[in-house]
Amino acid sequence: MEDPRNPQITQQLREGAGQVESRLNEDFINFLRKASWPLTLALLAVVGGFYVYQQFTKAKTAEVNRAFDDLQAAQGRGNPNPDALVAVADDFKSIRGVPHLARLEAADAYLRAVARKAALGATIGPDGVVKPEEALTTELRTQYLTKAKALYEAVYNATSRDDRQSIHAINAAFGLAEVAETSGDFGDAALHYDQALAAATKAGFDRLVRIAKARKDSLDALKGGTTLLSKADLWTPPPPPPPAPEPIGPAIPTGPAVPGIPGEVPATGPQPVAVPDPQPPQNPEPAAPPANSPG
Repeated sequence: MEDPRNPQITQQLREGAGQVESRLNEDFINFLRKASWPLTLALLAVVGGFYVYQQFTKAKTAEVNRAFDDLQAAQGRGNPNPDALVAVADDFKSIRGVPHLARLEAADAYLRAVARKAALGATIGPDGVVKPEEALTTELRTQYLTKAKALYEAVYNATSRDDRQSIHAINAAFGLAEVAETSGDFGDAALHYDQALAAATKAGFDRLVRIAKARKDSLDALKGGTTLLSKADLWTPPPPPPPAPEPIGPAIPTGPAVPGIPGEVPATGPQPVAVPDPQPPQNPEPAAPPANSPG
């Protein structure tokens, strides 16, 4: 058996190892040549997908911000335009929450107009009186109540089966109950209060549960009819009587202050008046007799 330490054998082993390594390098290079194009495409796809995701996120955030900005602008300052709010709801259907908030606000605007007995956009004076041409007519009242009911129903039907949007369903049920109360349909109002009560109980909103119960219990008292009076129709108490005039009379003279005794607290109240000592009467000098006229 040959010694493996023989230089010739060692050289052969080195050459064999080199050939094996060379074949491995060639195989790796061939693999890279075959797989480089798919790997490049995969890398580009990952980078492109990440870029597209970033752009989509930015666009979605910008759309959400624009939706809430438009909603806030449509709400105005206490006297919103229902048509503008409905337009916001239609423009941003995919933004969660915005369509429901806009429709609820629009329905509330119709109900407020009915309660104020004023057309939408009317100017209400400080005494609660509106101009005759801006007063709510019977036709407008019916129209406003119909639109409010339709908006509340749209929100309730879209959210009543989604526990994540239960607050919108509860608000819509309360709105439907108020429309029914205003229309005089107290049976329908009780039904909607039951819907609000069930949704609030399921969601764990104890305060809304109490409100729904209290409003349902108060329906019997409302059946007699209630009237919202303006400030001009309220009873005004008579003005108070004028104050009594101050007494007019001569001032009581007071004498000079009497010095007190050292160490003594001076007395309060009216001070005594010093009266001068009476003087004895003096005899008047007799008048000189008239001179005799020359005789």
